Amino acid sequence: MENAFYLVMNVLRVYAIYLLIDVFISKKDISSKIFFLTYAAYYVVNSLLYLTYHSVVVNIATNVIPIFLITFLYKAKIGKRIFVTVLIYAIAMFVESSLFALCKILSFNSVIVYSGFAPDIMMFFIAMLAQAILKGKFKTLSSVRAIYYIVIVFVPVGSIVIGYFTLGEWDLKTVIVAAILLVINFLVFYFFDEISTAYKYRYEASLLQRQNEIQLANYTEISRNYQESQKIIHDIKKHLYTMSQLANIDREKADNYRKIIENSIDSLVFGFNCTNQILSIVMSQKISVAESENIKVKTDVEDLSLDFIDDIDITAIFANLWDNAIEACALTSVNERFIDFSMSQVNGFIIINIQNSCDNDPVSKNGRFVSTKKNHKGIGLSIVSTAVEKYNGLFITDYQNNTFTVEITIPVPVK
Repeated sequence: MENAFYLVMNVLRVYAIYLLIDVFISKKDISSKIFFLTYAAYYVVNSLLYLTYHSVVVNIATNVIPIFLITFLYKAKIGKRIFVTVLIYAIAMFVESSLFALCKILSFNSVIVYSGFAPDIMMFFIAMLAQAILKGKFKTLSSVRAIYYIVIVFVPVGSIVIGYFTLGEWDLKTVIVAAILLVINFLVFYFFDEISTAYKYRYEASLLQRQNEIQLANYTEISRNYQESQKIIHDIKKHLYTMSQLANIDREKADNYRKIIENSIDSLVFGFNCTNQILSIVMSQKISVAESENIKVKTDVEDLSLDFIDDIDITAIFANLWDNAIEACALTSVNERFIDFSMSQVNGFIIINIQNSCDNDPVSKNGRFVSTKKNHKGIGLSIVSTAVEKYNGLFITDYQNNTFTVEITIPVPVK
């Protein structure tokens, strides 16, 4: 029964090793079938040699060497492969020695520790925690992430507590209980991953919908400009003739007429241009909306590369920043409405700053700003904050002297 118990728990340990390797180095473009067969072979070889020889040297060799060989399925230099191998084995040794030392200090003698049940559960716990913290799992879902941290603590610790009260001697009951707890750990995290993935897709779908709305509005604006341009082109000869006649009669009136025609032509030009097409669309559409609301707009934008930011997140950040500013300005008197927007790069960081007039101190609830619109959820700035956090950025707000400020700092990845 002891051997059967070991075989059951070794499944969890091998899976924990898979999760830990995945945290530190990226997979090569290899089919999942090859990965599964490789780890299955590692499980079989490791289990057979451990059960056959019961030797410390053999145990070390059957862990270190296979783990190192497995790293060749991942993208990494030889030095990093060695580092990851040593680190994972060191984590395993630390967990086992810590639990054994704790049992000795407390004069605690239980099958859940000496059988490997508790060490393997703790290895799994560390692996899941590393996935959440180091790999940025659920970065875009702060509420889901909070629940996830509770789950990865409660489920493994709860399994150890249940094992303490139910696992006594080496018998069939011990193996069955261990297997059930093992399956529970797998299923809880599997279903949680599925739920979080569904939330992520819903989040991205909402951003895509917003992006599509912005693009539709932009295309509508382009269509309107095209129709206006056709009118001007159609009447261009008439305008030229009128200006030539006015020049002979009253040069000042001719100059004024020329300025009117120039302004009409300028209004047809794309409002904001930069190398990033999505940003150009968003900025042009929002600036147009702001000016239609009699808001004084001032922009100071460097033409920066935003290639490391997904288009969907560019839409989320900039569209929601402008929507929030326009909404606040609409509630102030016409003479006081303004939006100042700037973007620049300073010492490897992209700095985005937007200031707007705001008569009232913004209301926040549970750390989220509440919209002033009726029946509006007010998730705009929350979406911005979430998108910025995805790129390890900082999102800061401030309200002083009837001016609301949002400042975003995003590190530029080193290529």
